[in-house]
Amino acid sequence: MRKPLQIVLIILMFLFVISFSLTPLRSTNDAWWHLKTGKILIERGLELPENDIFAFTSENIPWHNHEWLSQILFYKVFQLGDGTAQGGMRMVIGFKAIILLALSLLVFMTCFRETKNLPISVICAVWTIILTRRTIYPRPPILTYPLFALFLLILREIAASRWKRGWLWILPPLMILWVNLHGGFMLGLIAIGAFLAGEAWKNLRSGKPVHGGNVKAMAALFVACILASLVNPYSWRLYLLPGRVMSDALLVRIIPELQSPKFFYTVGFELLILFLIVAFSGTRKGLLNLPEGLLMVFFLHQALLHVRHIPLFGIVAAPVAARVIAALIEEYRPRAWTKTASDLVVGGIALLVISYTVFNHREGESFFDRNYNFSRGMGYYPGSYPVQEADFIIANEFTGRMYNQINDAGYLIWRLSPEHHKVFTDSRYDIFGGRFMRHEQMIQQAIDRKVEPGDRTWDELLDFWEINFILISGDIPLRWALDQSDEWTLVYHRLHPDAQTTREGYKIYIRNIPGNRDLIDRCKRSFHAGKARGKAWGQFI
Repeated sequence: MRKPLQIVLIILMFLFVISFSLTPLRSTNDAWWHLKTGKILIERGLELPENDIFAFTSENIPWHNHEWLSQILFYKVFQLGDGTAQGGMRMVIGFKAIILLALSLLVFMTCFRETKNLPISVICAVWTIILTRRTIYPRPPILTYPLFALFLLILREIAASRWKRGWLWILPPLMILWVNLHGGFMLGLIAIGAFLAGEAWKNLRSGKPVHGGNVKAMAALFVACILASLVNPYSWRLYLLPGRVMSDALLVRIIPELQSPKFFYTVGFELLILFLIVAFSGTRKGLLNLPEGLLMVFFLHQALLHVRHIPLFGIVAAPVAARVIAALIEEYRPRAWTKTASDLVVGGIALLVISYTVFNHREGESFFDRNYNFSRGMGYYPGSYPVQEADFIIANEFTGRMYNQINDAGYLIWRLSPEHHKVFTDSRYDIFGGRFMRHEQMIQQAIDRKVEPGDRTWDELLDFWEINFILISGDIPLRWALDQSDEWTLVYHRLHPDAQTTREGYKIYIRNIPGNRDLIDRCKRSFHAGKARGKAWGQFI
């Protein structure tokens, strides 16, 4: 392929990653509480809280914050904005784009080192980015992706004798950084373990001593990286965090990221699996070595169990897929085709994949539409978060404990906790597992029967946790139960201008007791005054 066309392909890859990245927030809440944590850590002189500070249900539980360094980093980036939440979030999303560009470059480099074919390397890098679609939010886990890809690149180059063994000793310092950025540091140890097994097996097959070649260096590296992983404020305790989440059946059953992929939403992952199955059956043997085989099996298993692991499988599988594509072209290319013709076909396929991904409206707005909104100054969609509701709570000086849904907790932490009101619970399951989520779900669903011994009904749980006011979306069963109860008074209901039913939008209820009479009256006056100014729509029902 001619050099100008190669440059065009690389530019298209970069433009694709930028389009994929520069999209305002519209669903995730985690980004908000990570920013708030970074803000508090900076304000407190990097002093890490011993217990949870955001939710009152878990305020006595130790908080091993394995993402503390990335939270500070994200908040520092946020501060580069124009002083507004929209401007700050735009800077954070721009930072996410840089991280994703780094990932695409690392995957591209790995594939190119394996195949020396630029179009194939581009399409594999693009496909890897597509696999991040359900998890690539501006939050600490995205820092794990390029670090994992970098570990794999270095290990592959050493195993293939393309780089000197001394490059291995970059990894322990990187591990110290990684362990303080995100709990995904354990992926680095898994990668080293797989390549250590591969080196040992290579010696066994050739009749050499098992400890010969790179085995000693790899074993020493493994130990060094384990020791490096202990250089964090919580030492060995971080190794316990994944089990706390993954062993909780309630969490795995309810949280979308922990569920098995639904292939309607993860088409890229499904197509990659099908391609590898078909391609391996039609190519010559020897395209997969032991370390890659171990990593492919492990991460495919994890990706089939949990959506959040699909990008990791993509990072592992990309260079393997690149070699397979190169082998298929070599074996089945028509005789009349030159190498340039084959490259143009692969490049054309890459262009089609990029165009389809960026411009299709399969799930509402296309990436191109969301890029346009970002360019107009939007860092997040205000309608997706309880922005006006947080304003209302602060302006009217609410008192007592709040019940909220988990899906709104991140933004409510950003606005309210801990200065005004701690949340009921939130999505930091690595702290408390699913124990409080069960209560949140029972209240949200207005469960009026006791499923297990010791259970309480929804209203008993509200009494048990001494809830004084409730902020919920208008379409959940709890709304109906509260409307029929004399113990709660509706003081706020916001509808979108184009709402079709009164079930849409947010509602706020206050416990109907004498001590809340002034608060209730104040909120009703404020609501009607705000409605007159266009801040809220709807009526009390």
